[in-house]
Amino acid sequence: MADGSGRLGKSGGSGAGKGAVSAEQVIAGFNRLRQEQRGLASKAAELEMELNEHSLVIDTLKEVDETRKCFRMVGGVLVERTVKEVLPALENNKEQASPGEARVQTLVPPPNSSLPSRYRRSLRHCHSNFRQREKN
Repeated sequence: MADGSGRLGKSGGSGAGKGAVSAEQVIAGFNRLRQEQRGLASKAAELEMELNEHSLVIDTLKEVDETRKCFRMVGGVLVERTVKEVLPALENNKEQASPGEARVQTLVPPPNSSLPSRYRRSLRHCHSNFRQREKN
């Protein structure tokens, strides 16, 4: 069965062969990987949206007077500052978030990409065998 690390282990054994992986284990492993991919895609979208918000606020604040007061959320607390104080902090936050967002984007395959055909065939075969066993 699957161990705590998320990797597929060896079959516990009803004669499937030494080291063989059952259809249930393949499907469970695939579903875990699919869920992990969805989580990474969600995080990538969240980071991209955050960077866009930072850019929008930075562009807006560049057009106003530096002595104008503005409000900023710091640790869940709304604090009053001036544009002169807030703008450098926002630009710094954006610079620090950009490499992280780029890294997450490289880890997440494009949403329209799919498994290579040999894996799709294997997964379909395992899935159909699993369904047939459920009927019997």
